[in-house]
Amino acid sequence: TMRYAWSETPRDVEVRLRLPVGTKRAQMNISLQSEDGLGEAWRNEIETHGGLERFSEKTRLRVRPVFWPEPLIDGLLRGPVDLKECTFEMYATSGDTTGADGWDGLLVTLRKAGGATAGRWWGGVVMDDVEEEM
Repeated sequence: TMRYAWSETPRDVEVRLRLPVGTKRAQMNISLQSEDGLGEAWRNEIETHGGLERFSEKTRLRVRPVFWPEPLIDGLLRGPVDLKECTFEMYATSGDTTGADGWDGLLVTLRKAGGATAGRWWGGVVMDDVEEEM
C-alpha cells in the first residue's frame, strides 16, 4: 500500500499523504529533527519564526497521526534541507475548502539546502524507502 506520493523540482521536494477524512491538525505529530546537532527544527505544536538560513545535512522527517500506531513516514531525508523554509499544510483532496471537516490530505514541502548540493536530485524522500513519484 502506498503511504505517500512525492514530486521533486531542483528547489523542493513535495510529499503528499492521504489521511482519514476529517483529520484535525491537532491529531497530527509532524516533525523535522536535525541529526547534525541543530536539534528539533519544527513540529506542528510550535510555530517557527523567520531568520537566518539553517541548513541540515542529516534530517529526520516523522509524520504520524496520533490515532495510528505507526508513522506514515519516519526516516532520514535523502538530501540536505533549509530547516526554516520547510512547511506543511492540510488540504481536502476533493477541493472543498470550507474547513477542517473535509481535510483528508497532508502536503509537506521540503526546501532543499543551497550551497554545493543546490539543485541536486534526491530521487525519493527518505533513505531506504521506495514510493511512487507523482
